[in-house]
Amino acid sequence: MEDSTNPERRGFSDHPVYVAGVAVAGTIALSIGVYKEVVLPAQLAASEFKISELSRQLTQETEKRELLINSSAKEKAELSSALNAASGELQATKTKLDAVNRELEAAKLGALFVEGLSYPVAFDRVKVGQSISEVKNAYPSSQIEEDEDESFVSVKVDHPFFYNITYYYNYSNSHNISHILYMAPYNIEDKVPAGYLQDSLRRAFGEPVEMEDGKYVWRLKNELFIFKDAGNSFVVAANGVVPGSWGRVIERFAKKVKEERVTSSAK
Repeated sequence: MEDSTNPERRGFSDHPVYVAGVAVAGTIALSIGVYKEVVLPAQLAASEFKISELSRQLTQETEKRELLINSSAKEKAELSSALNAASGELQATKTKLDAVNRELEAAKLGALFVEGLSYPVAFDRVKVGQSISEVKNAYPSSQIEEDEDESFVSVKVDHPFFYNITYYYNYSNSHNISHILYMAPYNIEDKVPAGYLQDSLRRAFGEPVEMEDGKYVWRLKNELFIFKDAGNSFVVAANGVVPGSWGRVIERFAKKVKEERVTSSAK
């Protein structure tokens, strides 16, 4: 009977190195099998899931971006449309406003005076005999300029015919307005016919008394007087008040009337 424990008698397949190699090889083979059968498919599945998820996210982000772009473009288009509509409405309003302003200007020019009123239309809030303080109540302070000597207050006005109104008063007395000067700009006859103011006064107050060439006086029903020279300005004054250089004119006129009466009575 052979001793199986004798190393010299063992076969190659029994050698420990071989056995270990076979064991390792078996393990490797088993590991490869497990890797191929279990690990690799799981990794691929996970990777495929990640790719699928990322692709889905990418698609969503792309769609979201396109939606935002389209939404922005739509909003821009809507905004542009709204702005165009608003601009059109604004221009239409401006056109209407310009037309109304022209109509109002024409109306103001067509009727400087109204029958029964002693003052130009739109300027009857401040009257002769009132306190000079009424000027500040009637006009914005930006339009008012006060005289340093405190004898008059000048007002710049927005009107198609008149551009300045001056209110005269006696500071040392009652501060009441004694007379009012209404002035048109020097080039007003570029807008209206020559003699326009004179004709307007005639239509409103009748024929004046011509004291001398180019000097006219209207006596109104409420004891007010209108004085007008050859220019495009006139004065509304209280009874007994004579504006500026009119004193000598009135004296000469009174003298002339007196002489005419004497001559007439002698005939």
